[in-house]
Amino acid sequence: MFHPFFKVVKKTYIALVMLKNVHYIPAQIPETTPLPGGNQVECLSGLAIKNFSGHNNTWKVVVSGMDIEGNVVKEKIKYKAIGHDPNKILTWKLFSGVGSEDYWDLKPLNSTTWNSTGEAYIPYEKHPANNSDFGEANGIVKLTSGSLSVLSTDPIPNPGKAIKVYFRKDDPNYFDKNVPNWFYYWSQSAEAKSLLTTEGIKMFKMTGDIPMLNADPTQVTFSLGYLNTGTWKWNPNGGVKVTYGNTEAGENWYPRVAQFGIVPNSNNSCNGFRKVMLGYGEINFNINIGESCGYRVETQDYGNIDSDIGHHSPGTTVQFIGIYGFTSVLKHEVGHFKVREKFWKDTGYDSDLDCDHDLFPDAWEKSPQGVDFGFIAGNMEEYNGNYNSKNITTAGPSAYYQEVFCRLIETVSKNEELKDLDWSYDPDPNSLFQGKNW
Repeated sequence: MFHPFFKVVKKTYIALVMLKNVHYIPAQIPETTPLPGGNQVECLSGLAIKNFSGHNNTWKVVVSGMDIEGNVVKEKIKYKAIGHDPNKILTWKLFSGVGSEDYWDLKPLNSTTWNSTGEAYIPYEKHPANNSDFGEANGIVKLTSGSLSVLSTDPIPNPGKAIKVYFRKDDPNYFDKNVPNWFYYWSQSAEAKSLLTTEGIKMFKMTGDIPMLNADPTQVTFSLGYLNTGTWKWNPNGGVKVTYGNTEAGENWYPRVAQFGIVPNSNNSCNGFRKVMLGYGEINFNINIGESCGYRVETQDYGNIDSDIGHHSPGTTVQFIGIYGFTSVLKHEVGHFKVREKFWKDTGYDSDLDCDHDLFPDAWEKSPQGVDFGFIAGNMEEYNGNYNSKNITTAGPSAYYQEVFCRLIETVSKNEELKDLDWSYDPDPNSLFQGKNW
């Protein structure tokens, strides 16, 4: 006969033994429902991803690159699995979770086989064409052991997250060796593409001898070029003249570059003739970007462009680092054409409103703001690009006004949301220009 207390103890003991083999499943999730990641059976096996990291930065890895001498640099990825059956073959994959599991073509480093602990790399040739393929877009690790597999997005003991994938910031780009990775990939960001497209100006069309204004402006999309010689080259030591960007689209494209129509019987016009703009013609809508834009861009905040008096004294020096600098220069250069939009977007260009043909309306040149910038109606003001960037008051009215206008545009916002588009990594541990997302 057993003592009642002994029965309780015995039952409790048996229950504890059984608990060793019980896998906890939350009460609200039916036992037959797959857990997040869709690997319920595999999770029960004990197989799990313990580590997957580059440069001691857990859950972040870098695609292998190429140095300036043309040597491939394999970026090491440390990996570790637990719960692996040593009698089973292991494989590691990195992909989007759907489609081909060989998206990054992950390979073991210095070996032909995978282990539970070791090092791997993503081949240089696997650089994607699109910036949007970095980050977590193709960052799911799949660990397979025999017929069992787990994903990095599976819950504990797995990470429960996707891995973030980065590119080496300053390496020559795989698709275009003449540009660095940062230029190639940042140019593809949605923000950059939106900045390179602007509303444009309404055009006239001639119906017989009568000019008719189109209902909508003709949109403009800029192209991008990269330069890194002379003043376009990045100089980390400073103290030298640096060119960040330029465009010809803001210069005076009257009367030969753009397409104009002559309105007959315009003897009463200010010049005895009248020309209206029919199209952009040969205006060069290209922006050149200098090497410095991948590092640091320095400008001055000149205040509110729409104030009438005293608004254009040099203000605080502003610095933009990395992708913020790149984008600020895009804003600035497109801004040169936006000056033209400001005055002609709704009316279309009509030489009767601009008798000196400098693309600034005569009425505005006579306004307090126009006079304050030094405009004189009747004087054709050409854009003078040879000026002291820190003292643009000596540049002449056209360049003076445009620079104030463009610097306001580039300093109005740092675009903090761009952090989510920057998947660059700088191998220099002391870098001041590390990727915003690293």
